Amino acid sequence: MIKLYLKPQKNPNNTAITNINNLAFGENCNAYNRYYKNKIKLCDTQSAYNNALIAYTNIHYLSCPPQIFAYPWQYFVYYHGSIHYVYNKSFSIFDNIALFFSALPLPCSPNLGAETQLLETLKNLLKTFSHLSKAEKLLYNYEEKYRTSFPLSQFFLFENTLCFWYFDNNTPKCIALTGTLMQSNFVYSWDIWKTAIPILKAIKTDNYIPRFVYSKSPNPYRMYVKIDEQIIAIKYNENTRTFNTFMPYPANLYILNNDIIQNNIPLLLKYDISHLFYHTECNLPLLETATVTDKLTRFLFRLTNGNYQNLIHLSILCANIASPEILTPKLFLITYHDTNSNVSIPEQFHQILKFTFNTEETDRVSKIFPNISKLVLKKSIPVLLNTLFYGTKFIILEKGSSSLSENQIKSLSQYIKGTKVTAKEPKIGSCSYRNLCPIICFSKSHKETVYLEQNFPCVKIDLNFIDNYEELETPHPEQNPEVYEWMKLYLPLYGLYLMGEKKFHKQPLPKKQIVTSLASKDSIVSEFLNICCTVAKNEFVYTDCLYDAYNFYYHSVHKSQPLNRAQFVKAVKQVPGLIYKRPHVSRTEPNKYAFTGIRLKPDWKSCIPTVIDRLSLEEEAFKKTLQKITTLLPDIPQ
Repeated sequence: MIKLYLKPQKNPNNTAITNINNLAFGENCNAYNRYYKNKIKLCDTQSAYNNALIAYTNIHYLSCPPQIFAYPWQYFVYYHGSIHYVYNKSFSIFDNIALFFSALPLPCSPNLGAETQLLETLKNLLKTFSHLSKAEKLLYNYEEKYRTSFPLSQFFLFENTLCFWYFDNNTPKCIALTGTLMQSNFVYSWDIWKTAIPILKAIKTDNYIPRFVYSKSPNPYRMYVKIDEQIIAIKYNENTRTFNTFMPYPANLYILNNDIIQNNIPLLLKYDISHLFYHTECNLPLLETATVTDKLTRFLFRLTNGNYQNLIHLSILCANIASPEILTPKLFLITYHDTNSNVSIPEQFHQILKFTFNTEETDRVSKIFPNISKLVLKKSIPVLLNTLFYGTKFIILEKGSSSLSENQIKSLSQYIKGTKVTAKEPKIGSCSYRNLCPIICFSKSHKETVYLEQNFPCVKIDLNFIDNYEELETPHPEQNPEVYEWMKLYLPLYGLYLMGEKKFHKQPLPKKQIVTSLASKDSIVSEFLNICCTVAKNEFVYTDCLYDAYNFYYHSVHKSQPLNRAQFVKAVKQVPGLIYKRPHVSRTEPNKYAFTGIRLKPDWKSCIPTVIDRLSLEEEAFKKTLQKITTLLPDIPQ
């Protein structure tokens, strides 16, 4: 989760206060608020000084204030409890006020009343200024020079990266600042940015702006969905072992931006803001009707090869994509081989994920690198900084590797685990990136796959069974939006549920494969015999012919994997009245096995019923699994 962080002060016993939640806001080192308090104090002392300077100018009938008093920061310094002239710091001006004024020379009244008052207010002004931090002094000088406030509320820190608020078509957006971005005249001209850089470095060091940091949640198994401009949290409840829903705060970027502008920092302390960047857009009418259709079943069955492990790993991948945290610090390794299709598997798998998780707000759902070496380069860090704000949900490595340097292995491991990676930014100092997206790597080489599994923890999704991508019959999102509406919500929920059960209740991930029981296939044998065969006491049918007819019937009606020959013979032997033996019909050729008491109908093929787009038995079993997943969703608040 991403929460506002305030560096705690030390208490009188010189021990660090670390439990921020148990403290009043004022007990923390809040430089952001302190600056505004000091600014008010500076304004008061500045006002008193200006009044004293006007009085001095009027008493002596001067047309304008003397230059040294008009620009006091250039001519006076404060130390040892007094003010000193910069060109003669050896004695305090208060030691001999009359000598100071006559030496410059400046007009001086006999009783030194106006002069003393002017110097006293100058002393208070310089004293207040001397207590300021470097950032406060730079901010004050900026505002004095340009007679305008520095736009502090437009900046915040994410970890130690300087970020900036801007508006795009009246919509608040965030972006991580880099020298390259500033030099492109982003929002302000480069000349203005150059003036601001020293101030930005100082306020970054002194915590003068809100700082948001990532921290691991004790129960990270949650996702956020956006329905009708409203964000809803769906979180696994470890006590009830179900999902709960609630409305997170702040509801949108407008509210977060307003809270920062209005200095409502205490309000933000207890809230996680990750949902503002990591949420999945859902269409409520489609969501309400997103049932497990035959088209969805057939597509997922073919995508996973009916393999339960593939379904589980795909769900865990989707959960990591939908969640704002690294739930599975592993490399998602997808293995495949070249197909007869003109379209590559990595390209199409990426397209499926984009169809599922893409939002209406942005098309930056993914970040693609051609290989691992491009991702782990230090110069990639500034490129990755804005993945959070752009809404990037996963990173794709199009090609694996069978040879990496130690530094590359270390860097990729940091990205996989979500460890903070820091790089030096030439203009504004260090900037950090913490990867919160799952990394998907494709490999079509056995050597690459073995190498990656040896060097990184992996979750493997095997697509080697795909020979032709067109056979997957990928539904188009415009014609089949309900398919992707189901996938974007229920696959992540299933992954979150499995991971929550494993962590809190020590339930291991299921190991079984999805198969259709032989009992149901045995009943199809009886169905075939009743439709395509007839009882004939003194006749027989060769087993080979009967099995070929059974295969034809099975593929025509059930579109599934039939029993093998041995299983088929065993099932037919159970039918009363049938005898399995070798009829003696030849003295020169081997007599083949046959079933006596039965024969195939002369027109047995015409007896097979016409079936239109019916699911296979395996697909029916797979559909029941998907229907169970659908029950995980709690009631969505309206």
